[in-house]
Amino acid sequence: MYVTNKYKSERFDTPKDAADYIKRVLNSVGLKYEPIFASIKGDMLILIYQYSTLYFETFIVHRTLNLQKGA
Repeated sequence: MYVTNKYKSERFDTPKDAADYIKRVLNSVGLKYEPIFASIKGDMLILIYQYSTLYFETFIVHRTLNLQKGA
């Protein structure tokens, strides 16, 4: 499974590893955040978080590198 954030995709063996990565990215900023959107489209999970500064962080969790298949 893969997690795409910004222009970077990372591969993970388990959903827990992917979730831990997302938390690490969010916590690395050092700001309070909350989930504001989650949607499943095909084999893709789209997650959007908002920091206290109103900046958004988007993550796409997917099974293959071809993101067109999830649309």
